[in-house]
Amino acid sequence: MSNKIVFTIAVACLVLFDPALALAQSDRGTITGAVSDPSSAVLPGVSIVATNTQTGTKYETISTETGNYTLVQRSRLG
Repeated sequence: MSNKIVFTIAVACLVLFDPALALAQSDRGTITGAVSDPSSAVLPGVSIVATNTQTGTKYETISTETGNYTLVQRSRLG
């Protein structure tokens, strides 16, 4: 077997069977954004609601004084 094939197989095994890579997967995520009007002025204090359409679970926040919002560590499963 050539060295190139052995190397390719070794790299594939490391990627497929490395426990650290398997643990890096998560069902959580963060949603961020900014709210502005048509003239691009930021809008503070706006209510933001993200709804999981499969479960009906709602995640809520309010935009900051700079118009930004973050919904942290939301489960994609709801």
